[in-house]
Amino acid sequence: MKKIAVLTIDLSKAKLFVLRPAERPSEQWSPVLKCEETLPNTHWINQKNETLSGGNRFSYHVGLSGMAQTMHGYDDHLERHQKEISKRFARDVAGVLSDFVAQHKTTELVIVAESKILGDLRAQIGKELRQLVNILELGMNLSNLSATDLHNHLAGLAALPRRSAPVDTQGESHARSGQWRRRGLPSQGKEEGAAASSEPI
Repeated sequence: MKKIAVLTIDLSKAKLFVLRPAERPSEQWSPVLKCEETLPNTHWINQKNETLSGGNRFSYHVGLSGMAQTMHGYDDHLERHQKEISKRFARDVAGVLSDFVAQHKTTELVIVAESKILGDLRAQIGKELRQLVNILELGMNLSNLSATDLHNHLAGLAALPRRSAPVDTQGESHARSGQWRRRGLPSQGKEEGAAASSEPI
């Protein structure tokens, strides 16, 4: 199976996943997409804290220029600041991404990024990484999906291989219920030999 990594990213966080075969393919759906690392956007968190604490408060006043122009200037400043936060976070993620790909020896990388940050991330990914892995970019925000839902969604877009159902469906139900721990134990009130002989040949 190909060694595939998945990165989901929005302005608040990034998640790094690895696609692996199931430990018990006969009893579990396989392959399995597992989240290995979550990176919070500390730049964005700090910005939100400053706003809540009053660090970015501004005063309203009505002069010859009017209040609307004052608010417009504030909005422009905030937008520029958010763009700078996006660039910084993209730089952080790109640095971690190179080490992550090398550590897990992945050959393919699927990047699922919010459109606001996808361009910044693309600019930060170096030529060395692009030579090591095949990169597929998807401009959408799927950061809040569970690993299973993310896998199914990407499989529907042909970005990941679909999960295969377990061959041994009875084994899967046993694994879920924990009945496998009780296999081979004699029934209460019966001899061990009698319990064994009652099973079909």
